[in-house]
Amino acid sequence: MIEEINEGEIKKLCCNVKSNGSTTKWLNGSREILVTHNVTETCYTIENASRYDHGNYTCISENIVGSGSVSVVLKVNYKPVVSYLQDIFDEIKEGKTKKLCCVVDSSPSPISTRWINGSQQILVTHFVAETCYTINNVSRFDQGNYTCIAENIVGSGSITTVLKVKYKPLVSTTHGLVEEINEGAKIKLCCYVDSNPRPTSTRWLNGSLEILVTLNFTETCYSFENVSRYDHGNYTCIAENIIGIGSITTFLKVNYKPVVSIFNDLIEEINEGDQTKLCCFVKSNPTPTSTRWLNGIKEILVSHNVYKTCYTIESISRYDQRNYTCIAENIIGIGSASIVLKVKYKPEVSSSHDLIEVIHEGETKTLCCFVDSNPIPISTRWLNGSQDIYVTHNVAKTCYTIQSVSRYDQGNYTCIAHNAIGNGSITTLLQFKSNYYVKESIQTIVIVVFLAIVAAAVAGKGMLFQNSIQNITTVVRAVLENRDISQVSVRHSSTSSDDDSNASVYLDDGYEHSYTILLTNNRGEDEHVYLNPTKTSNSANSTSFENAACGNSFELTDQTKTHCEANSGEENNESDT
Repeated sequence: MIEEINEGEIKKLCCNVKSNGSTTKWLNGSREILVTHNVTETCYTIENASRYDHGNYTCISENIVGSGSVSVVLKVNYKPVVSYLQDIFDEIKEGKTKKLCCVVDSSPSPISTRWINGSQQILVTHFVAETCYTINNVSRFDQGNYTCIAENIVGSGSITTVLKVKYKPLVSTTHGLVEEINEGAKIKLCCYVDSNPRPTSTRWLNGSLEILVTLNFTETCYSFENVSRYDHGNYTCIAENIIGIGSITTFLKVNYKPVVSIFNDLIEEINEGDQTKLCCFVKSNPTPTSTRWLNGIKEILVSHNVYKTCYTIESISRYDQRNYTCIAENIIGIGSASIVLKVKYKPEVSSSHDLIEVIHEGETKTLCCFVDSNPIPISTRWLNGSQDIYVTHNVAKTCYTIQSVSRYDQGNYTCIAHNAIGNGSITTLLQFKSNYYVKESIQTIVIVVFLAIVAAAVAGKGMLFQNSIQNITTVVRAVLENRDISQVSVRHSSTSSDDDSNASVYLDDGYEHSYTILLTNNRGEDEHVYLNPTKTSNSANSTSFENAACGNSFELTDQTKTHCEANSGEENNESDT
């Protein structure tokens, strides 16, 4: 037998007994709840029925003869009682999976069980005692109140849990991603942090430089009292908590006049002949209206609305070295930068002397060379022929002095300069002029005249004599004008040309001097008369003469280079020189 009652109502359970001298008891399950004696009706009353009164109730009566019983099932209908398996306040990290479950105790079973997020229904089940709602990949937007509501014919019951999502900071700002301001103005950059838990620290960075730090604040501001071009750049607000880090960046764009920089060193060195490129880079806001390269004060290149301008020298020379300036300008102002271009080149050697210098015996002669080079010459040398005679180092001017000039000092003198790039040189020829030149010239005239007369007498022809006189006049003029006659040292012997290697003369100073006198012989085109002054003569076919003034003897030799035919009455002679 089943007795049904709603929770809160009154219920009376009665049993009738037909026997004498009996004892009657009511039991709830096995628990004795009421006992009567010698009565025919026993009633147990439940004043305010509850869900806990639900169960089996048994009436037992017994006497000396035996016992009898009757049972009834009391079914108490009650509205749902909802419980939550987790804590009322539940925390979870963003990105995880969360399962929300509620358990319903009711009689009869709940007609429906619903999960509601705030006021939005998100799940409904029917006639079940447990209902679960799963959130995959929890986000900060899932946090809030979640309520489980169960209903049956008696009523409804519910329970609410607060879901807290832990997430890294979300940083925002009231400024735009690009904030533009003129140099000299004021500005305040503020960032706002949304996070759970609160940020442990919030920092402002300029580029990678930390400029402000706050702790446990959701709003952090950095102020500029006087903005300059150097404040131009990225400003980042970074907030962090135990979950992670969040940030936002604002680009502060400052309007300022150009700042010019040059890619090369301030002093650029390059070898002559190489190619070089001079580039300047402009930082300005707004963009420069013009950028110019100047060589000294001369404008060599102009560009417009660009941040990089390059000037190229294809083959650089020493004349390209000087200051180069890059000038940029915009509506705010002008900026510039300069570079000194130094060209490395091999030495260029010059001299204040003539290429041929005449020197006189006994005088002092100073030879100076001047070197133009970059870098300065490592060494500068004076050479006499191929022999080093003087060396200097790291100087631009080198002088070599001959204290008392002699005939041995004549010849080529070369100044050679050397640096890391190469060599350069210049040569000066020193020609010696003796103090005895006038005396020797007079002696030469006398000898030439004398020998010419002798040659004319030997030839016996008027035409030869006339030609000889003309030759004598030419030689005398050359001697007097110091033309076409080579000076020979009076201190040592010298050799003649290859054609006249045996011609020489010994003067009274005891030294040998070479002279060759060439006179025309009209007997043939290739015939010449060679007059060779000598100390003695061993030639069989020669006539000797003596210069009384000089104390020397001379011989006249008839030298014929080709075969010739004699005139009538003369013998044919062929002689080889």
